[in-house]
Amino acid sequence: MRAVIALPWTRAKRVFSKQKMFDTTLGNLLGLQIFRIAVARASLTFRRMRCPERGNPYLRTLIREGYCAIEDFLPGEEFERVCSEFERSMSGEAKGISVEVDKFHISTKSVAFSLADKDKYPATIRSFLDNPACMAIFKGHEGRVGDGFYRRGSFRSWFQRAFTDLTRRPTEEESNSDLHTDTFHTLTKGFFYLKDVDVHNAAFTFVPRSHRLSRRRLLFEYWNSIGRKSQAPRVSDQELTRMGLKAQPMAFRANTLVIANTFGFHGRGMFSRADVTRDIVKLDYRSHPFR
Repeated sequence: MRAVIALPWTRAKRVFSKQKMFDTTLGNLLGLQIFRIAVARASLTFRRMRCPERGNPYLRTLIREGYCAIEDFLPGEEFERVCSEFERSMSGEAKGISVEVDKFHISTKSVAFSLADKDKYPATIRSFLDNPACMAIFKGHEGRVGDGFYRRGSFRSWFQRAFTDLTRRPTEEESNSDLHTDTFHTLTKGFFYLKDVDVHNAAFTFVPRSHRLSRRRLLFEYWNSIGRKSQAPRVSDQELTRMGLKAQPMAFRANTLVIANTFGFHGRGMFSRADVTRDIVKLDYRSHPFR
């Protein structure tokens, strides 16, 4: 009897978990993944109602369009300090460097940092993780108040350099340059550009308003849940057209902070030249969708 009771409870925990896809075919046929998407969005809407940050104009743009861009985010001297710390992190002497190469020969070189690295990267920590203006947008978008911001989610941050790499063997795995969505619920990511970025050096591509739960967007998620079953489904130009959406490559000047809801369709651009890099500070907040 106890095992019979435990089985439904176990399945319920999986439904209301961070698990990207519910792996029961019958459940997905009955619309369980769509149910999870709708409940996660309702939970987010309720949380936002309690957040004083919701009056922030950048936050309002982020909620409406799916992204916002803040130009000249840092004062000149502080920006130069962050650039210096970035270059130091990319040097051969730095520890914890990870390198990945995708199917398009795009290599990403990354170094993670956190609040514990205040002595190592003081300007970067001060400019982002300890910056109330930056964190207010993340908190408001996720609907997290006070300490709940850190208690209810996982905040990651790292330096990242992307470039064309013909010296390493490419992987056959899906690339972040393919337009995709990260998961089934709202997820907040920040991209701070240390160099000008455009079509030559893998400009960020986003599909404005694709984070909205329109009928066609939910239909896309439903067919993915019963067909492809991809945890980060890719979307084609034809599918975007059917949804009435269009991808938009975005060019930004250095010292611009872009914050996006990566439930919306997005991707890293391509490189048209081999002698350029895309240098960014990347911020990633993954809140629990149902708490």
